[in-house]
Order: sequence, then structure tokens, then C-alpha cells
Amino acid sequence: MLKSFQMNIQMKIVTTSLLLLLIPILILGSISYYVSSNVTNSLIEKDLRNAVQMSIQLIKSFDDSVKSGNITKEEAQEKVKIWMLGPKSDGKRPINPKIDLGENGYFFVLDNKGTELAHPSLEGQNIWDKKSNDGQLFIQDMIQKAENNGGFTTYMWPLPGGSTKEAMKITYAEKDPLWGWVVAAGSYMQDYNAGQTDMLNTIIITFVICLSVGLLVLILFARHISKPLVRVERQASQIATGNLSIADLNVINRDEIGKLARSFNQMKAYIKQLVSQASLSSGALNEESKQVSHSLDQMAQAANHISSVMHGVAASTNTHALHVVESSSAMKELSDSILQVASSSSIAFDLSENTAFEAEKGNAYIQQANAQMQVVSSTMDNLSTIIDLLRDRSQQIGEIVSIISDISSQTNLLALNASIEAARAGEHGKGFAVVAGEVKKLAERSKQSSEQVTELIEGIQGDILGAVDTMHKGDQEISSSVGTLQETGFAFERIHSAVKQVLGQVQQAASEADRMSATSQQIMSSLSEMENSAAQSAGTAQTISALTETQLSSIDGISSSVKNLNDMSAQLQDVIQQFKV
Repeated sequence: MLKSFQMNIQMKIVTTSLLLLLIPILILGSISYYVSSNVTNSLIEKDLRNAVQMSIQLIKSFDDSVKSGNITKEEAQEKVKIWMLGPKSDGKRPINPKIDLGENGYFFVLDNKGTELAHPSLEGQNIWDKKSNDGQLFIQDMIQKAENNGGFTTYMWPLPGGSTKEAMKITYAEKDPLWGWVVAAGSYMQDYNAGQTDMLNTIIITFVICLSVGLLVLILFARHISKPLVRVERQASQIATGNLSIADLNVINRDEIGKLARSFNQMKAYIKQLVSQASLSSGALNEESKQVSHSLDQMAQAANHISSVMHGVAASTNTHALHVVESSSAMKELSDSILQVASSSSIAFDLSENTAFEAEKGNAYIQQANAQMQVVSSTMDNLSTIIDLLRDRSQQIGEIVSIISDISSQTNLLALNASIEAARAGEHGKGFAVVAGEVKKLAERSKQSSEQVTELIEGIQGDILGAVDTMHKGDQEISSSVGTLQETGFAFERIHSAVKQVLGQVQQAASEADRMSATSQQIMSSLSEMENSAAQSAGTAQTISALTETQLSSIDGISSSVKNLNDMSAQLQDVIQQFKV
């Protein structure tokens, strides 16, 4: 039960201040009472000693009268007893009211054996063995101190007037050297302690008044301090649950508590602004990631289109290569025919007709190959345009990723500032410190994702630049192949014209055979070059197709990173939505 009890700040202030108020009052009261008690005891001892010594002086004066013969010793002793107490009647003596030894104080005289020589009620009795209730032989102690130049004895003794009630009594006894009397004067402590009792009552009344007034002032003061702090604590609890829509604290204090309340309002406004900025940044991040995802979809479509076109280019190039092989075979047959013309004119005529037919057929093939190469050239131009567009798209994605990275850096900075403010808030800022840490982690993950996207984009841009260079080279090779095909077509036309001349001039066949053989060898060489160019074009098309597939794989990786970025943005939105702005 005691462990679960916790004092609030108002109770702590009141308790601490009460202790600071009570302790000095108790100390001062105790010291005052102690000093007063000591002063009173000293006063009692002084009065009793003076009274006894004055009695001894009186005895000396009467003894002088006895020695001068003016009075007998018995008369002198009786006069001293009368002066101390009063005249004896029925074995008792009254207490002399003229001698102030307290309300119940009086003189009495003992001899060395403890017999009362003068006493208000015990005169003539021996009280040598008289004991107090605690067993003290106070009469023997009194006589012993009297013989040793006087001393004080304290003991319990019944009050005068036949009362059975006992009280503390103090007695001073001193021995008279002339008559041998033990003169004693005793008084009850309570007769002198009336002033102490009044002082004690005054201290108690003063203590109660100071305690009441101090308690009232302390309660008002504690409320003045604790009430604003309680309001601050309640608002801090609301902020810890994410509620930032609460009204500002209205504290009129101009002390540190007022400064605390105003600083708390400023902290709440700053946190509210920070959360709003984080929410806007998160929304912008979400929109940018959607744009990146849309751009990646367009890039994927473009890459698929490029892959389809390049497959078509590869098929056309393979067909072109087949046609070149066929033209090479025809030219080989033509060369054989020319050799036969050189050996036999009669056979040359028939072969010339066949050659004319094959020349027309080869010319048709060359025209067809030329037309296909034009299509390949146009396709390569379109592919170059698409790759340039893809390069521009990748640059736009790089700019968007840079914006995302800047947003992540800004979010990280905002999270750092929030952590600093939470640290300043101390214990109340712990809940918000956890939220700021989560925002910082999300910002760092966003930055890492943007860096990964940047690396992928830079890789894609490098691949695109390589594809552009390859396309340019392929375009140059195709242009060269088109020129070669045109030259081959011209050569076939010349062959066709030559064959016609052979038909008219068989006699000149032998002389022209060598020239035609040389020409056929040149054509064979051109066809071989065309075949190599066709093979290179097919390889280039396959390379571009492979690069396109690599680009599609990279785009898939970027799409996965963008998806992760969208997920992190959604998580950031969920964290921000925990705050009620």
C-alpha cells in the first residue's frame, strides 16, 4: 500500500515547506523552554540559598545577643524559629507569608541526628530514615551536604495542608557553625514553574497559529505552482498519444513555470508544423513514386516494342543473307559459263542465252535484296529514334529519383530536428522520440531505395548509350550494304548487256571471256562482302535484342524498388496519421 502511494508535487511542496516551518519552531520552542527552565532552576536555587544564608546571619545576630547577656539561648532560638515559620501552637507552626519561597515553600531546621527542630508539622520528630517513594534517603543526603558547606537535594514530598499528592521538591541545607543547626529552605518546583508553564502554553499557541497560517499559505502557494504543472502534464500526455489538436496552455505566471508553459506551447506548435511538413513530404513522395512507376510502365512498353522490332530485323537480315548466298551461287554458275564461252563459241551462244536468263533472275534478286535493305535501314532509323526516346525517359526518371532523394534527405533532417526537440522535452518527449526515430528510419530506407534506383537508371542509361552506338554502327553497315547491292545491280545490268552483245557477236566471245571472268570474280567478291555484312547485321540485331531484354530486367528491378518506395511511403503515412493535427 505504501509502495503504491505516490505524492504529487503539491503534497511534496506542502510537506517539505511544513517541515521547514515546523523544525525551526520546534527547535526555538525547545531551546526557549530549556533556557527558561534553567533560568527558573537557577532562580529557585538562588532564592533558597539566600534565604538559608540570611537565616544563618540572623542566627549569628541572635547569638551575639546571647553572648552579650541580653537574651537567653532558648529565647534566641525560639525567636529565630518564629521568624522562619511562626509561633508554635499545638505542636505546629504556620508558614511565614512574609518570606517568599514559593507558594508552598518554607524553612525547617534539623539536628545532626535528623530530628526536626523546627517544622510546620513535624517538629520534634526524627526523620533520619525518611525515604521517598523511589527509596531515596533524602534527609541523610541533606545533612551530609549541609556539613560540606551546603548543597541542594531534590526529592518527592507531599504537598502541605495534609494532601496525599506528592510533588518534586528542592531543598538547600547549610549547617550553622554556632548552634549546630542544619538550616534548610525547601520549595516545590511547581511553585516556580508557573512561568515555564505559561511560556510553554504560549509556545504551543504560537506554534498552532503559525502552523495554521503557514499551512494555508503553503496550500495556496503549492496550488499556484502545481496547477499549471498539472495542466502541462495533461497536455504532454495528450501529445504522447499523438493528439496535437489540443488548445494552447494559458498560464499567467511570469516565473519559470510560465516560461515552461510558453516553451511547451512553442514545442507543440513546432511538432505540429513538423508533422504537417512530414505529411506533405510523404504525399509528394507518394505522387513522385507513382509518376516513376508510370514512366517505368512506358519504358517497359517501349522496350517490348524495340524487342519485337529487332526480332523482325533479325529475321529480315537472315532472309537477306539467304538471298546473298543464292546470288553468290548464281555468279559462280555465270563464271563457269564464261569459261565455257572461251572454249567453245557454239556452246557460248546457248550458254549466253542461259546467262541472259540467269542475269535477269540475279538482277531481280539484287533488286529484292536492295528493297529489303532499304526496309532494314528504315527499321534501324526507327529503332534509333525509339532508343533516343528511351534515353530521354531514363534521364527524366533520374531527375525524379534525385527529387525523391532530396525529399528523403529533408525528411531525415526533419526527423533529426524532431529527435533533438524530443530530447529537450525530457521524459515527456520519449513517446515522440520513438516516432521521430521511425520517421528517420523510413527516410533512410527511402534514400537507400532512391540510391538503388539511381544506380539502376545509370546502368540502363549506359546500356542505352551502348545500344545507340551499336545502332549507329549497324546503320553504317546497312548503308554500306545498300551501296554494294546497288553496285551489284549495276554489274548485273552490264552482264545482261554483255550477254546480248555476245548473242550478236559470238566471234568476240573469246576476247571478251577473260574480261567477263575478271568481272565475275569482282562480283563474287562483292557478294562475299554482302554475305559478311548480312551476318554482321543479324548479329547486331541479336545484340540489340539481348540489350532490350536486359533493359526489361532492369526495369523490373526498378519497378520492385519503386514498389518498396510506395510501401515505405504508405508506412510513413500511417505513422503520420497517428498524430491528430
